[in-house]
Amino acid sequence: MIAENIDYLVSHIIRFKASGANRLRSELLPLTIKKALRSEFYHSLWAEVDLCQISIETLFKLPLVTKEVIRQSGEKAQVRENLICDEVFTMGTTGNPLVTVKGDREQKFITAFFKAHENAESNCKRRRALKFNDPYHGYHIKVPSRFHCHRVGIYEVGSFDHARSTLQRVHSDRMVEERCTLLISGERFLRAFTADTADKYPDGFDSALESVISVGNYLTDQWRNRMEQTWQVPVIDTFSLSEIFGGATQSLICGWYHFDAYVIPEVISPQTLHPIKEGIGILVLTSLYPFQEAQPLIRYVTGDLVEVTHTSSSRPGELAIKPLGRSKFGVPLPDSDEWLLKPVSVLEVLDKLPQVSRKPIFRDAYQVRDPEVIGAPIYSLSWKNDGEVVQIKLLVVLKQEISKNIISRIEQQIIQELRQVNQPLARCMDLGTAQLRVLFDANPESIDDALDIWM
Repeated sequence: MIAENIDYLVSHIIRFKASGANRLRSELLPLTIKKALRSEFYHSLWAEVDLCQISIETLFKLPLVTKEVIRQSGEKAQVRENLICDEVFTMGTTGNPLVTVKGDREQKFITAFFKAHENAESNCKRRRALKFNDPYHGYHIKVPSRFHCHRVGIYEVGSFDHARSTLQRVHSDRMVEERCTLLISGERFLRAFTADTADKYPDGFDSALESVISVGNYLTDQWRNRMEQTWQVPVIDTFSLSEIFGGATQSLICGWYHFDAYVIPEVISPQTLHPIKEGIGILVLTSLYPFQEAQPLIRYVTGDLVEVTHTSSSRPGELAIKPLGRSKFGVPLPDSDEWLLKPVSVLEVLDKLPQVSRKPIFRDAYQVRDPEVIGAPIYSLSWKNDGEVVQIKLLVVLKQEISKNIISRIEQQIIQELRQVNQPLARCMDLGTAQLRVLFDANPESIDDALDIWM
């Protein structure tokens, strides 16, 4: 058993990690379960489970844990003894934000762990990066890295011009690369910065950038293409949750997202709740001690719909995903694991239509000249199953009054494209077991509740 001394933990975990993600997960899972048992919630939840039989391969035998149960359990689901805890809010995209906690001991461990990695490369120059600060999260876990970041804020007047100058000029800091090779930002900040740069540099912006890293919100194909054209480098997307330490990063080789070794990912069937290796299902994550201690989340149902594979990515045999949006914003095919409408498919189709109104963002940022053009489409999706036919209604807000002929063309385009990327929908519509109605409105306030689905 691994001791709790931080230096001892760091050295042992670095050794396990060198043997691969599965080795690290296998070593940390028993300790994670032992620590979670200190909470009243998990002690009660697992009372009938033979925990000695739980391993990576048998993790599915533990009960699932939902966000609402964690919220209702409060401190009973936490391990706070002898800890100083900081509160962390989720974004609240599916309802009331979940407030979780991070203990001082796990934060000290994270610092020591990544410092050890940093020290192992102390003879190498740090990579230089430009990073936009995120004012939307009240608390951030500080993770040491081999990056030297130039930090800018979207509300600072002149920060866009300063950021572009930083990307283009040569720097002379000690043991840091001379040029910025990374642009790291939350997706919504990237949209604003990219739109402004594209207006001023319509033929593309020359710099030493090697890649752009997008963090946070779902990145549509429309904006990914625009970013890559503007910055003339590939965009690497990431997937993460506020309540879980660790996430997944998209591979430029295969396009699939691979998880950090600090979490155990599963994808389950919405029908059977059993893990699946291929197909579409709900993402379940397990946080691992000592990276996460005060708020254990074991077999935590994220609510995210994902496509999963163990065979098609650049790492055969390893779980990889593609995010498909929040499951509550899609339309499932009743009594099956298929989906009539994947949540992201609606967003992707509407994001390409210039006639669709968008939710303005950064309206109080002086340098954001058009807050609406960088916002997400405004729409609402609802459905009901009367036993024979699934009736789907998509309400879309348009920018202005448009002639009936143009509206008819937009309606047919939306339906056609949604059918193309959702084969179960096309099949059921042809059989008469699903109906899709697209309605339009010119008043954003009529569906105000839907505005924060993707933001």
